[in-house]
Amino acid sequence: MSALAHFLEDEGVATAVISLVRYQSDAVGPPRALWVPFELGRPLGEPGDAAFQRNVLKAMFELFGEASGPVTHEYEVDAPNSLDDPEWHAPDLSGAATVSDELASLASLHEAFLTQAGRTTVGLSGLALDVAATFVESYPDGDPPPAMDGVSDVMRLRFAADDLKAHYLEAASAAGGRPSSQQLSDWLWKSTKLGEMLLGVHAKAVDHSDRKFQTVGGRFVVPTSYR
Repeated sequence: MSALAHFLEDEGVATAVISLVRYQSDAVGPPRALWVPFELGRPLGEPGDAAFQRNVLKAMFELFGEASGPVTHEYEVDAPNSLDDPEWHAPDLSGAATVSDELASLASLHEAFLTQAGRTTVGLSGLALDVAATFVESYPDGDPPPAMDGVSDVMRLRFAADDLKAHYLEAASAAGGRPSSQQLSDWLWKSTKLGEMLLGVHAKAVDHSDRKFQTVGGRFVVPTSYR
């Protein structure tokens, strides 16, 4: 976006960008940039905090009062929910022996999340969650589900894994309190059968002869910090 800003300015369109990685935007030098100290993927701060997000946008729009530089301002207020919440308790999945068991245990919590949020990011793969779990765990040796127009099986693998992760994280966020993203991620990758299964997929993909599976399964299923 920092590079694109230069092209837009050359065409007479004033621009301001939000930067999550300071050294990258500094290297490109966009005309106006607001650097924010939030985690990747959250340029406006924590989800669901509309007042905080409006303040970030207001700070960005104020950059239009600056002459074209490049000029960079720092947003010095960290997101309010960036710290762990001691009141949050992870869902109890101690009785679950499989991913299917975990999905059953999380069903009511996910319904509560849907009631609260009115939306979900689950659904990329077009598969029921139990089908998605079987597909991911058995890939590439199992039977794939019916084809999805315009989507290869290996990309379906990524979408199915994303659906499962999203379902777990959405359900856990409705368990009470306001857990940080770190709390939710630690729970998913260190305490669930799904995390265990996806780590197994990553391990299988790393040296697999199928280069597409090696790329998708080795890079995009498990975050680097949990491998």
